Amino acid sequence: GGSNWLGGAQGGGMSVCPICIYKPIQDDRIERCVACGQLYHHICSLYNPLEPGSLVCQREECQSMAGGQQQRLLSAASLIDTGLGKFLTSKVRGMLSAGHPIIIKVLADNWRRSNHPLTWQFPYRHKAVFAFQQSAGGAELMMFGMHVHEFGAQSYPANQGRAYVQCIDSTPLYGAEQGDERQALLTTMLCGYFEYAQRMGFSIVHMHVPPPTYADTYIFTSRSLQVQ
Repeated sequence: GGSNWLGGAQGGGMSVCPICIYKPIQDDRIERCVACGQLYHHICSLYNPLEPGSLVCQREECQSMAGGQQQRLLSAASLIDTGLGKFLTSKVRGMLSAGHPIIIKVLADNWRRSNHPLTWQFPYRHKAVFAFQQSAGGAELMMFGMHVHEFGAQSYPANQGRAYVQCIDSTPLYGAEQGDERQALLTTMLCGYFEYAQRMGFSIVHMHVPPPTYADTYIFTSRSLQVQ
């Protein structure tokens, strides 16, 4: 496992990365907040090494001391709302005991065509659904993703009224999050999509990839044919 003890804090002592305090992250790269001097792992603070000296804590007092030097240019809340995203967000609201809010967004929604010579002229709809969780340090973490293909009235007749879950993945547990909480969260999101698809007129949902469990540590890695 990793360690969240960082050397070289002010005064020559040691400092604990406050973001991964419950579950230490393996990252030897550290950077100091320019306002308060607190040390953070690069991966925990989402620090960009191409902008040296740019790390400012998400704490309100640090943002004020730095004169708002670090501005969050894009957040999950600022992304476009969709009916599916709002529906799934309402389903998972308040589920985690840690209380960190979760926002679900549809980041891609477009029409595609297959390469099959018999079905290429019949389009289907591709959606990419992602869930974002706010960490204790204020950063937003993408912790869930799902790609679905929806075949409506314009699609190949044999596929009409069907939706296919092509990929569904989750990141490892974060902070004080419990395995049973994460599993319940994933189940709620997946069942929420089933409910939404039914409301949209789809009668069958196929799952090409099994859903993750709390023991899984992959995120969008390649799959074997046996798993698919």
